[in-house]
Amino acid sequence: MFSGNFFIFIPSNPKSMIRKFSLSALLIIGVVASGMAQSNSRPQFNISADAGSQVSNRYREHSSVFGGALGFKYPVSANAAVAFSAGYTAFVTAEKVVGGDIIVPETFHAIPLKAGVRYYLFKGLFGEGQVGAAIGTNKNARSGFLYTPGIGYEFTEGYSFGIRYESWLYRQTQLYNKSQLNHIAFRFSYAF
Repeated sequence: MFSGNFFIFIPSNPKSMIRKFSLSALLIIGVVASGMAQSNSRPQFNISADAGSQVSNRYREHSSVFGGALGFKYPVSANAAVAFSAGYTAFVTAEKVVGGDIIVPETFHAIPLKAGVRYYLFKGLFGEGQVGAAIGTNKNARSGFLYTPGIGYEFTEGYSFGIRYESWLYRQTQLYNKSQLNHIAFRFSYAF
């Protein structure tokens, strides 16, 4: 028999608890509904274009992010596929005013190499996560680790549209003082 003190949790912010419960319920419904997911059963190559904005709080030197990639998706089950991609990304710089002078810092260029998993929740809706390396191509640029979660919708004609958050982590040095580049990007792709 259980004996002891009982602890009753009373939330300080009931609206926050309702939001957390709602998000948890949606996640559970998505997992349960995944049995209805549709996935293409053959391997596919794809080409994609990205456009977004940097969201780093600490080092916001870049205003826009543009890129493209070639990818390969290989189904491993009815609801999941492994995905690989290699691309090119440019962090376009924002103008700065320093001492009355307009300064345009150098645009940062990189080659992201990624591997991950795409999971179909239901119909064409998918969630995906990738990890990899971002290889800087500028002078004194460093390579770093990257991770990117995202969601999107895949249409039956081979087109897909999604939104993703990417975080690129670098080791700080005296020559290269940025330690992290974060951005949110929209992705449009075509599979063939």
